[in-house]
Amino acid sequence: MLDFLKGDQAVYAILFLALALRTHNFSATGIWSDEGVTLNLIHKSIFEIIKESLSDVNAPLYNLVVHLWSLIFGYSLSAVRFFSVICSVLTVLVVFKASDRNFGRSTAIIASTLICLSNIHIYYSEEARCYALLCLFAALSLFYFLELLKEPNAKNLILYSLFSLLAIYTQLFFGFQILIQGLILVFYYRKNFLLIKNMILGYITIGVLFGIWFIPTFIYKSNIHVGQSWIPPISSEYVVWYFRELFNSELLIYIFLAVLVIALVVSIINVKRSPESSKKLLRLVLLALVPFVLICMVSIYLVPIFYPRYVMFTSIPFFVLIGYLISQATGIKYFKLAAIPLIVTIIYGTRVTAFRNQEWDNACKLESVFWKKNTCVVLSTPCYSEYCYIYYGLNWAYTFDYENLWFYKGEHNLVVLDDPSQFIGRKFTAFDRVILYDSSPDNDNRFIEYFKENYDSIYAKRFYGIDFQVYDKPVKLEVVDSVKVGLN
Repeated sequence: MLDFLKGDQAVYAILFLALALRTHNFSATGIWSDEGVTLNLIHKSIFEIIKESLSDVNAPLYNLVVHLWSLIFGYSLSAVRFFSVICSVLTVLVVFKASDRNFGRSTAIIASTLICLSNIHIYYSEEARCYALLCLFAALSLFYFLELLKEPNAKNLILYSLFSLLAIYTQLFFGFQILIQGLILVFYYRKNFLLIKNMILGYITIGVLFGIWFIPTFIYKSNIHVGQSWIPPISSEYVVWYFRELFNSELLIYIFLAVLVIALVVSIINVKRSPESSKKLLRLVLLALVPFVLICMVSIYLVPIFYPRYVMFTSIPFFVLIGYLISQATGIKYFKLAAIPLIVTIIYGTRVTAFRNQEWDNACKLESVFWKKNTCVVLSTPCYSEYCYIYYGLNWAYTFDYENLWFYKGEHNLVVLDDPSQFIGRKFTAFDRVILYDSSPDNDNRFIEYFKENYDSIYAKRFYGIDFQVYDKPVKLEVVDSVKVGLN
């Protein structure tokens, strides 16, 4: 066991396990709404991707990178998702290397294994969105932050600044991590004025380069007032949900909490024996907890921004902290007695295949059963659902006319309504059949009543998160129309 810890076999085994967990059946599940946005954007030009990012909470870097990736590997859902798989596996590697170089081999094994097996990391490694890339940049930022503490040279400063900038250009909430990293660096090198000057210049550079995107985005969204957010208000249940996905079960939350308390007590007792270890511990505690707490505070007092995928980058230093505390409390001699039971428990709670909804895939297949000539398809979409329909139904061959909320493709007549109330009063009696995808739980009764009053319902099926309904034009309307034609 000890020889295994000292060699490179450990990292190879963890990386193989990470790749296996993230590629097992990852392409068998259907697209969901946010992935539809990615698949839509990467078909556009670089200029259009940057322009449309102004209305998104996420910065444009991920979509730009995947746009280039898709030019080489294709635009299929599997190809785009595999980019996230690679990012997630590399995150495991970077965390292992960062922990091994700064905190020892046992810390590296625990931290990288936790990320490898964490359900939330597995889930978002199989998704065509920016969160796996964000975690990779967060790990690289942490790596060079730790290197900068050991060797404050130009190379480490430039690379730390670069990966921090890339991280914030992937998801703007990483700014909370940059803030605490900067405060630690300034305090640690407070007597080295030349280095402090260079660090400040580095942070100014990050701010200016990020401001190029952020300031226009802020102006574009200036009509969105504080307090408005689709994210539900933060609660203790919500936070527990996040940690349950992080540690794979609610029981493990309390097990790790107990382990952390015990390890923290042991580390405090050993402060006088090893002052350097106490400094490392303090820095890790700040890196792991302060950004998470700041996001929670903003969510409580300003606007809800706490959502598991938005805060999962904070788990990178948090897992390193757990590994360091356990290794400090047990030592290499008793490492397997402390770590193996925890890892086995985590494996027991690991979901090999992440649950994903198949409603759009199934509903679009069902549409082909009811499709006939002169059919109109109506999507009531509170978010990005039209892109899922386009992926399965139209294969991206479409044109936009946002002014009139119409999409055209061959014989398809597709209406996309971001505000379903706009539909009230529209007369679609020119169509023989209307197929409705109702994916908004907030639609008022007028929307459904309109169809009930003007059409005959011939089929309805409830999928997970979507109502598929088919309406035919009443026969009496056809008679009236024919009489009008005859009179004319």
